[in-house]
Amino acid sequence: MSKTLLKKESLIRIEYVSEGEEWESALEKVRVELRKNITVKGYRKGHAPTREADKRIDIYELFNKAVDVIINKVYDDKIYKQLDVKKDRLFGQPDIKVISVSLDKLTLQFDFPVQPEVILGDYKKLKTKMPNFKLTSPDEEDAKQNLLARFMVTLDSEGPIKKGDIAIFDFIGKVNGEVFEHGSADDFELEIGSNTFIPGFEDQMIGLKKGETKDLVVTFPKDYHVDTLAGKPATFTVIIKQVKTKTYPEVNEDFVKQLNFPWIKSKKDFDEAVKLDATKNKLTSAVNEYVDTASIEVAKTSKMNINESLIHQEANRYMQDLVGKLKKQDVNLKEYLELTKTTAEGLEKQFAEQAKKNLSKIFTFGQIVADNKIELKDEEFDKEYQIFADLYNLPISTIKQYISTEKIADTLYRDKVAELLLKLNQPKVLEDYLKVKKEVEKFTKKQSETSKAFYEEMLKKSKEAKKETKEKK
Repeated sequence: MSKTLLKKESLIRIEYVSEGEEWESALEKVRVELRKNITVKGYRKGHAPTREADKRIDIYELFNKAVDVIINKVYDDKIYKQLDVKKDRLFGQPDIKVISVSLDKLTLQFDFPVQPEVILGDYKKLKTKMPNFKLTSPDEEDAKQNLLARFMVTLDSEGPIKKGDIAIFDFIGKVNGEVFEHGSADDFELEIGSNTFIPGFEDQMIGLKKGETKDLVVTFPKDYHVDTLAGKPATFTVIIKQVKTKTYPEVNEDFVKQLNFPWIKSKKDFDEAVKLDATKNKLTSAVNEYVDTASIEVAKTSKMNINESLIHQEANRYMQDLVGKLKKQDVNLKEYLELTKTTAEGLEKQFAEQAKKNLSKIFTFGQIVADNKIELKDEEFDKEYQIFADLYNLPISTIKQYISTEKIADTLYRDKVAELLLKLNQPKVLEDYLKVKKEVEKFTKKQSETSKAFYEEMLKKSKEAKKETKEKK
């Protein structure tokens, strides 16, 4: 067995030879199974003499199954033990090949992709700028509506349709006076303003009431996926059958009490929580966008050799994700290719380019971390887990089942890299960033401490109640 690091290909190659008793044992194990399905004239299936049965065993099937036996036997105990995931910088899944096979010997080749050596481009003169992370009034209002949406109810309306309402209607679509395929439906439900229909369709429905009928004149986009309809004017006759209006609760002291959030005890607390929670989300989004965009920029001038198998694995993952999404929409890949006027080869090439770009970004980010000796301490992980534990009144062991250390590490590394890049490129922005970050951390700490105190008080009252009940008995 040999182990070799191939830097140019960014992989570790291990060759393993199976021969003698080990290989013969694997072959015999497979023969025993295959003999059960062999039929020889004059004998019942699977009961022919061994010599006669072996003459009829397909040699390729014998080798294929025996190879699987050996791989399953040696992979964990002999192959993977030769590697150190962290030290060897393993990344992705291994590629296993049969170099040669005969009745006497099997030679296997295990290629383990590794993170490539990266020579970074200049990241001290970035064109990438930190996105705006300061909260605006629309941001705050959106955050408030998102929270209130949890308590939103829809009520039947007799009034005219307005943006945000849900309309249920029948429609018949015609082009040049002729009904076209898939252009009609009954009891169709549509949120007005969602922009899911042809441009202009939803706007023309505004003002209609239940029971009313109207012809909507629209034009299909020039790039519409159905060639026979692209760019053509169409008339949709709609019959409004029902209108539902979204109704949100009024934010007052009674509503605040119903929320049952330990850190929100008044309308003032509610407004503060909405504002700071929205700030936290916008800050996180800005950091992620900044770090990703900056990493892509630096990757363009960096040097690295990404393992081809790794690119193929990543591209294949994109393909499987697409197939899964299409399946949920009752569309197969062939139909998708026809609709998008794309070939399978073109899509594979597109995914391969996307995979290479994404992997370059990942490895560039990792090299920035390594070159600047950015490390995470156990206390940082403990702090993050403790915050979640206090918020949800759950033991840290349970929290770890839902939030992996890898996820927390990614968040912490991104934050540290963002601060490094801002320090090098936008020092004034860094000052503002740290101020906002401090506000968010202060709010998070308040949430955590208030929740912890609340649950401790609840536990105390529960114990006292049990004690009182026991004494009465």
